[in-house]
Formats: sequence, structure tokens, C-alpha cells
Amino acid sequence: MSLINPVVDAVAGFVVLFGLFAVLESLFPERRDQPRPPFRRGTVGDAMWWFADYAARAAGALAVVVAIVVVARFVPHPVVPGIALQPAWLQFIEVLVISDLAGYWGHRAFHRVSLLWRFHAVHHSIEEVDWLSAGRVHPIDTIVQRPLEVLPVFLLGFSSTHVLPLFAFFIGVYPIFLHANVRWDYGPLRLVIASPAFHRWHHTAEAEGIDKNYAALFPWIDWLFGSLHFPRRATTEYGLGSGQHMRDGFFRQLLHPLRSAIRI
Repeated sequence: MSLINPVVDAVAGFVVLFGLFAVLESLFPERRDQPRPPFRRGTVGDAMWWFADYAARAAGALAVVVAIVVVARFVPHPVVPGIALQPAWLQFIEVLVISDLAGYWGHRAFHRVSLLWRFHAVHHSIEEVDWLSAGRVHPIDTIVQRPLEVLPVFLLGFSSTHVLPLFAFFIGVYPIFLHANVRWDYGPLRLVIASPAFHRWHHTAEAEGIDKNYAALFPWIDWLFGSLHFPRRATTEYGLGSGQHMRDGFFRQLLHPLRSAIRI
């Protein structure tokens, strides 16, 4: 299979998103003083992360397939009867909730287990959070986390050819929007659906917000498990906190977990 079309699609997608978020982050910025791509520090490295993430997602998808085959073969698991008979919209909501509950605990583990934090710290090294920085995710992070989010959905018996592709698209695109430098918090739905204002508190370097807001889609999951922090004001500082910094550069950041741990 030719590699030309996937590369063209990746570049075209990047250009479209670059233009879209250039407009959104200009019109509705949360931090007006924050430089925007391509003028901010680390733009080149984050662009490299962006395209590397395509390979990481492919590896993550392979990890999902392997996990499904292994678990389906060797681990007893319940298949809920009647799932396929439900309306597609209800299945979609259920899939989002189930995957976010599983992803919540995986994400929390990446913060709490020092070995996993070495890899996840690459994502939290972002000091100017915007749509482009969403791609700064270590491949090990993606390869481990993606099966945790997807496996329960298959084990419970969800197999709709309409729902699952939409789910895969949604969890691939929505995180990009969550990192955007926009001030939206969804008002009365601020604790129901994750917004950029909610997730940007997850990236704060302020002590009060460290290790909070693990949910990717539903803030009420953080409320349920005691990790919610979502004040009305916006955070003013991003990064690793406690005066810690990670050097810029794609290859430095890629190899960082293999050299040392930031948090022991």
C-alpha cells in the first residue's frame, strides 16, 4: 500500500486544524498573552510530535487488537445481552461513559505510578497549552492507555459498525479541542461534559490543581472519585510544577523517560 495518501491526509488535516484553531484561539482566547503557533516556543517540536502521533495511534490500535484477542481467548468476561438492540445514540453514550471510566483510572495510574509518570510527564511538560500541544504524547503513553479505554467496550459486547467508528473518531479529535487556548466552560453543563477550561486545569502548574481532572470527557467522574478541581477562574501557569522543566525538542522529550524520572 502506498504511503503517499496517508501522508497527504495527515498534512491536509494538520493544515485545516492549524487554520481552524488560529481563528478560534484568536477570537476566544483564555490567555491573550500566550503566543500562538507558529510563534510560540516549541512549535517545531510539537509539530513533529503531531505527525509521530499517527504512528503511535497505529501502534495503539494494534495493542487494542492484541489485547482483545488475548482477553477473549483466555479471560472469562461478560457479554451483556441486548446491547445491539439498543438505539445507536444510546449505545454511543454508553460507550463514551464506559471508556471514560476505564480511561480515568488508567490516566490516574499514569500520574501515581512513577514508572508510568516518566512517560506521561512528556505531555505535562507543556508550558503553553494549545491545540498543537495536544500531540505531545509519548508513544508508550498511547500504547498503554488506548487498550484500557477501548477493551471494556468490546468485552461488554458493543460491536455496532455505526457506533464504534464514530467513537474512534470522537476520542481521536475531541482531545485536540480540549487543549485549545479558548475560554469555553459550557456554563450549566460545566460539570457534565469536559470543556477546554476544565482540561486546562489538568495541565496547571499551580499546586492546588496538580493531579486533578483526570477524566477526558465527563467531569462528574472526577467529582465521583474526589479528583475534581474546576474553579471559576482560569489557571495562570502550566507545566510540571515545583520549578521542574523539560527541555524543548522532539528527540530530547522522546528519550527523556529512558534517562531519568521527573517524579520519584
